[in-house]
Amino acid sequence: MLTVRLGEKKDQSKIRKFIIQSDATYVEDSLFITVENEQRELMAVLGIQVFENVGLLRSFVFVLSFPTEKLPIFLERALVVAKENGCEKLYMATNKQDSIPFFEAFGFDQISFADIVDKELSTAIQPFLEKKQVVFMWKTL
Repeated sequence: MLTVRLGEKKDQSKIRKFIIQSDATYVEDSLFITVENEQRELMAVLGIQVFENVGLLRSFVFVLSFPTEKLPIFLERALVVAKENGCEKLYMATNKQDSIPFFEAFGFDQISFADIVDKELSTAIQPFLEKKQVVFMWKTL
């Protein structure tokens, strides 16, 4: 059985280690949604960096053994958490072309970097421009 929950302060070191081991970027002041197995081992983490009423999905990381049929439930929970924490819009970046249809199924649309008007958000996602074939996406919550 898997448990999806909002990460707590006491979970931060375990979350940080999990994210860094995957070569993703850990941003401390983020909301983290976690999935744990029965042994309380992390199976997946998704971070949401909040900028007033705008959120940025970050660090969508899961172990190879994570059941892919559970990914939609995990993302749905993250969208609820973002909305509960004041996000009216949610942005993300990916360089994994095969993930685009998955996010589009949840209502995300592609957007160019130039069309992202929130200055603080633009600064946070600037490093993504260094990656090859990065695609920016967004949705209204």
